[in-house]
Amino acid sequence: MHQAQTHRGVVTAVSPKELAVRIEGLKGNSEACSGCAASALCVKGGEGMLIRVPRLPEYEGISRGDEVMAYPARKLRKVASWLMFGLPVVLLIAGMWIATEMKASDFFVAFTGLVCAAAAFGVNSLFAAQLRKSNSYAWKIEKIQAPVT
Repeated sequence: MHQAQTHRGVVTAVSPKELAVRIEGLKGNSEACSGCAASALCVKGGEGMLIRVPRLPEYEGISRGDEVMAYPARKLRKVASWLMFGLPVVLLIAGMWIATEMKASDFFVAFTGLVCAAAAFGVNSLFAAQLRKSNSYAWKIEKIQAPVT
């Protein structure tokens, strides 16, 4: 497993469609969460961070109470990074360019750029909801095997 961000967790619930994993040591408002590209896919609470993982065939042997390593899928990290960092910049530049082409005042150019950049965060919210439903962009888990003694 060569992942940028891995978290140790415990499976707290198993249903036919998904697994719930409580991440140890993270309360959902830590510095690690604020820097994580996949934080929009987590449920944050007082007990710790809870992630929902779609139940895939490779998770068949995992049951409630099992320790797992959780990590965001590579596709998820790339898309989330683009949405959070790339899209606002692109929309800021596009808004300013459009206002400049309209021969608007400098104030209106700056205002239009900022409005377009702010709109990117609304677009991000829409995409985050869709990413939560997609198996290919979901969190992945691997069961931690107990050491053989």
